Formats: sequence, structure tokens, C-alpha cells
Amino acid sequence: MKIKQRVISTFFGLALMMVGHGALAQAKPDAMIFNPATDGGRYISIQDSQTLQQLRFNLGTYFHYEFEPIELTALPAGTRIPVVDDLIMANVMGAIGLTDWWELGVNLPVIGYETFYDPSVASPPGPKRTPAGLGDLRIETKFSLLDIERYKFGIAVVPYVILPTGRKDFYISNEQFSPGGKLVFEGNISDRVWLALNAGYQMYKFR
Repeated sequence: MKIKQRVISTFFGLALMMVGHGALAQAKPDAMIFNPATDGGRYISIQDSQTLQQLRFNLGTYFHYEFEPIELTALPAGTRIPVVDDLIMANVMGAIGLTDWWELGVNLPVIGYETFYDPSVASPPGPKRTPAGLGDLRIETKFSLLDIERYKFGIAVVPYVILPTGRKDFYISNEQFSPGGKLVFEGNISDRVWLALNAGYQMYKFR
């Protein structure tokens, strides 16, 4: 238990340092709106309270399509101005259990196709398509604080950091080092119904 507390305390100390660093950057609209959990738990984009057992691992890929994730509206007429109309991508991810209560995971979005209009051009001649590229790399770790298998109620914390590895000129990166974290609550009703709630905060800097 002392080792567990020491690891969690050390990580949150580093997270506070990362928040200070992230405050120097400036945020930008980001079409990356799908963030799957990396450990292949009971849900897709919602974190559960359990971690992978020590040296157990998960590898996977989600393919998905986003329709008009970013667009502008010209006032007062309300004219729609497209920015990102179509986005086809894959989330390549993996996670490994470092202990029975601590895991480490990564997620890398890979863009296969994008329909992009440059918002700085008043009358764009046509869509600019990017056949391939990367989104922002997400590194996350999860600490299980209360074991749902023992108590039918679980609690976990999921600190993470976003690294600006994406194509900044096509709105598939927020262009900054961005730390954050989630607090996970989960309940098990008679091994038939599982309910989970994630609450969190991500550090962005707007000027």
C-alpha cells in the first residue's frame, strides 16, 4: 500500500509540473472528438474502474468516421462555412498492467482521409484532402483505488497527457502539450448491470 501511495503521489506531482508547462501554449480547434479507453474494458470511450492485471496487455484498433466535426457560422446571415467535413481515421492503441492496480496505455490516431477547407480563404476553390497523417498521441495511466470485484463499487483515477504529434495545419491537433485527468466511479448491480461515471479536466490555454 505504501508503494501504491508513493507512485500515485509522484505521478500527480509530475502532473502539476506538466500543467504549468501546458499553460504556455495556445489551443486550437481539434477535430479529434473520439477518445477510446486503451485497456479494452467494459465500455468504449468511458473508462471503467478496473486495471489490467500485472503483465496482461491489450492491443486494438478502432476505425471510425466523423461528419462535419468543425464548421464556422458567418453572422448575421448564419451562413455555414465548412472547415472539416469528412474525417476517416483509426485509433491504434495498447495498454499493459504494470501491477494489479496500475496500468499504462497509449492511443495514436491515424488519419486516412480528410475533407478540409482552409477557413482563412474567403471563397475556397475546393476541398483540400489529406490522404494520411497522425493525430495527437495520448499517453494515459490508470490507478485502481477501490476494487469493484470486492466491494461492488469501484473508484479509479486516470491521469493522461496529450502530445502535439498531429497535423497542425488541418485541425487534427490542438498544437499544445495538454495534461488532464479523470476520476472514475463504477457500480456493479448483481453482476447484471454495470454503471460508470467519468468526471475530469483537461488543461488548455486560450489567449
